[in-house]
Amino acid sequence: MLLKKVLITTFSFLLFSSYMPTPVLAQSPALESFSSTGSISGIGTTLSISLPSGVISGNLLVACVAAAGNDTSNMSAAGWTHVITAGGGGTNPKIGMLYRFWQPGDNDPAVFTISSVNNLAARRGVMWRISGADASPSDATPSSRVSGATTSRIYNSITTNTNDALLLGCLDWVSSDSVYTPNATLSNTVTQISHAADSGVKTTAGATGSITGSGNTSPYVSILWAVAPGVSPIFNVPTITLNSPSDAATGVSTTPTFNFTGSDADNDDLSYEIQISDNPNDFTGGVILADNFSGGGGGSFHPQPELTATTWQGDIQVDDRMCQSFTAVGGKWAKTVFPLGDSRVDTSGTAFARIYEHDGIFGTSSAPANAGVPANQTTAGTPTINWLAQSDGVVLGASFASGDFDFAASGANQIRFEAGANYLVCSDWIPSNNLENNTWAWSGDVLNGGSLHGGNIYHDGFSAFNHGAHSDWDLHFNIYELFTLEEANSTSDAGFTSSVDGGDTTPFTAGDQISYSAQASLDEDITYYWRARVSD
Repeated sequence: MLLKKVLITTFSFLLFSSYMPTPVLAQSPALESFSSTGSISGIGTTLSISLPSGVISGNLLVACVAAAGNDTSNMSAAGWTHVITAGGGGTNPKIGMLYRFWQPGDNDPAVFTISSVNNLAARRGVMWRISGADASPSDATPSSRVSGATTSRIYNSITTNTNDALLLGCLDWVSSDSVYTPNATLSNTVTQISHAADSGVKTTAGATGSITGSGNTSPYVSILWAVAPGVSPIFNVPTITLNSPSDAATGVSTTPTFNFTGSDADNDDLSYEIQISDNPNDFTGGVILADNFSGGGGGSFHPQPELTATTWQGDIQVDDRMCQSFTAVGGKWAKTVFPLGDSRVDTSGTAFARIYEHDGIFGTSSAPANAGVPANQTTAGTPTINWLAQSDGVVLGASFASGDFDFAASGANQIRFEAGANYLVCSDWIPSNNLENNTWAWSGDVLNGGSLHGGNIYHDGFSAFNHGAHSDWDLHFNIYELFTLEEANSTSDAGFTSSVDGGDTTPFTAGDQISYSAQASLDEDITYYWRARVSD
């Protein structure tokens, strides 16, 4: 059995958004709390700073430690990473910055070695607790400035690499006062005697430029650093390649095999999903509404029995059979829905819907192919023959409530439409008797110039005056088509095997070609579409 074209598409699984990988989200570093020590006088080589409140595992701790005295050696603390030490020569104070990611069991307070020389007098410091920092927290090469006596308090420029980096600045001056006005770029964390600590967010990566505050006239030292934003979670999204069948491939099996390969930079094991459908518009299966019309200003059409009891194939004929042209999507005819209304004395009989090939210009002169012509104006024309399919009969009683009636197709009458092709759907009624006032009504539009639906009505009737196409009329109708959708997930469904390791089961080894065999027989001579998706 020939399986005609298998068309491959590679776009994402629109139906399975819940399986989309969690995006990698950046989180800005935030200053949560701080602690500090006032100026400690007397000679010493260390300074102890208590941990800030609320510290939890993974928080970044950054310490700014300052001291007066003639020493330029780097400051240090066990388990802490040194960022920068500046000043300490001549009359200038000395400042150092260090960081550590806190873990349970860390010392509290933290003890910092300021100098190996026991000649440093006043000592002071600040410690920040920061959340959301990157595991490699440095986002810029730190800067330092050693200045003589002035009222300015300047941080030299640094260049950040990442948006939303957290700036941290430390100042220490000689004069014994706490007079300090920070630049608006930074928010002052704390000011104490001869010392200040500042922070702020650099929203756009790049150079900060010099940041200038002010104080009383005094020599000072400043250092400026930036903490990088973290990302969480950090992982790579797997990718998939559709190997075969290739675009527009044909085959000889109605249960074809589809091959694809997933790759993952993290080398995680992989699971797969696949969809196979004959729907050319999307991967929607089941019965869908393909074309319809329900608007317009109103109108009704009545299939009235012939008084002469004219018969065709033993059935009483009616003088009006209404048709409407429409455009198919490409599925199987599932049903047509017509809104019908009880109109006269006796409406008993059986109604049908029929599908015809299209002839004429769509919307202007749409007509059934090989349309029948009424013999004259007094004898009913028989229905146009050679229809493609006919619905199951809908039995109408002597009276019925107006509403929508389903004209369902079954068996061989579930014909497959050609995608984008035009057709006509016609309705016929075989009444139980030929009494004059027996009739009911189709509804439609005869008042709005035929512009509300792209097709048009065709009147398949006996009256030469009404018979034929009416470009300014539309019938109310709904055409439903049936589409196939086979979808499977390797975590729960059969059909998936590894082409590399036949014993491997889901989740499969990344990089191995996976095969999926269709589990339901596909129709012959149909174009199918397939897509696959991978997740780790």
